[in-house]
Amino acid sequence: MDVDRLLNFEKRTGIKDDDIEDFIRKATEVEAAVQGLRDGTVNPDKIKIEGIDSEEEKQQKEKERQQRLEQQRIQTEQLRLQRKAEERERWWAGSEYFVLNREVDNKTSASGDDKIESSKSAKLLQRYTLDYSRWNEWVPADPVTLEEERIRTEEEERIKNDEFEKNNAEFCTQFMMDQEERSKSIQNKQESADSHRIKGNLHFKRKEYVIALEKYMEALKLLPYEGKTLLNIAQVHIKVKDWDDAEEFLKRSLQIDPLHVKALSRYTFVLC
Repeated sequence: MDVDRLLNFEKRTGIKDDDIEDFIRKATEVEAAVQGLRDGTVNPDKIKIEGIDSEEEKQQKEKERQQRLEQQRIQTEQLRLQRKAEERERWWAGSEYFVLNREVDNKTSASGDDKIESSKSAKLLQRYTLDYSRWNEWVPADPVTLEEERIRTEEEERIKNDEFEKNNAEFCTQFMMDQEERSKSIQNKQESADSHRIKGNLHFKRKEYVIALEKYMEALKLLPYEGKTLLNIAQVHIKVKDWDDAEEFLKRSLQIDPLHVKALSRYTFVLC
């Protein structure tokens, strides 16, 4: 038998000696106060036992607790609004760059016919200009000549690229590897964003709008300029009648695609 452990109350019960002494002190003071009330030697209004709150003290502590909670709520709301404003500012600043890049890509990927039509327009504009210095200049406009010019330009570009790759093999290899990694990263982001958006759709169908919005916002963090996600977020805000945020995200959707039919109809609905 472990005598020391048997005699050590704290080890046997897990209750600290200080807690036991504090309990005994409170019990003794309570007993003395009760006795004083019985014999009339103690004023009930002046009874104060350390560690035991009076009703007024409880009310005061609860009041202070509520004040702290309210202060925390105000600070949390201020932080939320600040982050919301920062996110809005970043999005709109980035959207200008996104739209500009998309327009450049669209022009770059234009077909041969589009380039021919563009050249025809340039020729027509030149024909009617009042700049007489251009009258002696000849700009080909027939499809055969333009096609020959396009082939010649592409061949010159290919030769230049081959020469560059030959003289900078290590750089080109690293560049291709970086491009491949970037492509994988973009693909992973797309898949993750799609996953969040699909989960958001499921919660939306169940009318779990708060959770749906969280999922959509997660998707938006990955792909900030995804039109489907922007429209989904706007629809959640419409459902909960949060008209200001609904208008904000519909504007974003129209920034990406000004002719989007659903975005236009819902934007009209919100404004009305």
